[in-house]
Amino acid sequence: MATTYKVSSNRDALALAHQFRREGRYDWFRGQVSSEWSVVPSLLRDGVDLTSAEKRLDRFFGWVQSTRGLEAIASDETAMYAVAQHYGIPTHFVDFTTDPDVAAFFAFDTTREIPPGSLSSIVCLDTKDLLRVALPDDMPKPFCERIHVPDLWRLIAQSGVFLVCPYKHFEQVVYPFDRIIFPHGGDGLEIVRDWVYPHRKSQIEIALAHFFADERQRCRIDDLMAQFRTAHYFSIPESGTYWSSAIKAQINPLQSWAPELVHPWAALPDEQYNDVALPSICVDLRNLALPPREANKADRQAIVEEVLSQLNGTPELRSTRATWSLVSPPLSSHGDLRITQLSTALERLWDGLRRLPLNNGQLAKSVETCIAFWTFAEILPAGSLSIDDWATDKVLGVHRWVEIGGAGGSSRSCVSRDKLIAALRPDMEDFIIDQFRNQFLTDPSVIVEWAWKVEYLYDFLMLGDALATEMVPYQVLFRPEDPVFFSPTRIERIGC
Repeated sequence: MATTYKVSSNRDALALAHQFRREGRYDWFRGQVSSEWSVVPSLLRDGVDLTSAEKRLDRFFGWVQSTRGLEAIASDETAMYAVAQHYGIPTHFVDFTTDPDVAAFFAFDTTREIPPGSLSSIVCLDTKDLLRVALPDDMPKPFCERIHVPDLWRLIAQSGVFLVCPYKHFEQVVYPFDRIIFPHGGDGLEIVRDWVYPHRKSQIEIALAHFFADERQRCRIDDLMAQFRTAHYFSIPESGTYWSSAIKAQINPLQSWAPELVHPWAALPDEQYNDVALPSICVDLRNLALPPREANKADRQAIVEEVLSQLNGTPELRSTRATWSLVSPPLSSHGDLRITQLSTALERLWDGLRRLPLNNGQLAKSVETCIAFWTFAEILPAGSLSIDDWATDKVLGVHRWVEIGGAGGSSRSCVSRDKLIAALRPDMEDFIIDQFRNQFLTDPSVIVEWAWKVEYLYDFLMLGDALATEMVPYQVLFRPEDPVFFSPTRIERIGC
């Protein structure tokens, strides 16, 4: 028989949950917006298409198993299920937490319209008591999974644990859960969303963004293809190719992409997430923050040297989620949208690059390029930033616009012609047909129009340098909604 504790506010509910944990009465908690909801795994909830959900889970498992750097997770099926469940892919897992504050947040947090007078609940679980439940021998017994997924900051921030329960009516038939019930909403809770869902991303969370971007793109493509098939206007080709007719022969992959050489760029750290005060990297923007738009070379070099000095002087900075302190005498003392956008972009850049085997000079240059892009950026009516060809030439010199794809999702960026050519394999001319050879010799960067498979075209380390110092700064500043390609190991193709 379940026990229900009725209280008058969310503050009282949270206080009671903390009391229960201190007393050892319950050790796991789960917040639910509606007190009428049963505890049911997401895979078995009403309205879930079981076949589609299982196919989605299969795609996720396949992506994990084929993505460089995720080998540790791919070798642990429980870890794959835990990550899938934590990111909203239906499984037999049920999310719980050991922290009542997190449970209270999820009892409150919703985008749904909640009718006045509705009741929410905090489900309370004594895991030792649950494990004593008796089931027939042919029925799998639910179990409690406490798992550490390396570098998964969201799971750490939420003190997440999982009840593995492959039943839809477990509460009604076997084990009813105790609950604290209280009116939904109201005042009293001071739980910041960024504390439960950290806005800074770890390396594995950056990688996961690619899978979900690929899912969104897959859905759009499937919808379009379905419309085209029913229209009967034209046929859809079965598959594409990485080479155009300008390429005359099969190209051999480059040795610089050998697994043992690229592994350091793919390996994910096990960086613990915590709420300790973060160090700050200070950057004087000088006169770059004001029009006329002219990224003075001396000011740009001064930024490189300033950032490099701090990185060299404080080596431990690269192991932290450092913040950015941006100052400039001409800047207004009150809030500025453009400064906020630059600070956010630099945080993304830092979190994505600092753990890669780049040297401090490359990191400092990346920061400077991002600031130079920002100097020339225009704010669009919707609030996003944009940059034109003239301004991009001012930052990079003669450049190419490129589309990056692979490891899930795609993004647009740009790269200087000089860096693209420097990264290109030296014998590329041998693979160009005679008709296009003169065009290639005049401007080898035209290769992005003819061939796209990166491990056959570009030296790995040279591509990594171009990516870090030019392409990433553009992505984090101008393409904030796209997955960012920080490491060459995540890239399959570069085209235009």
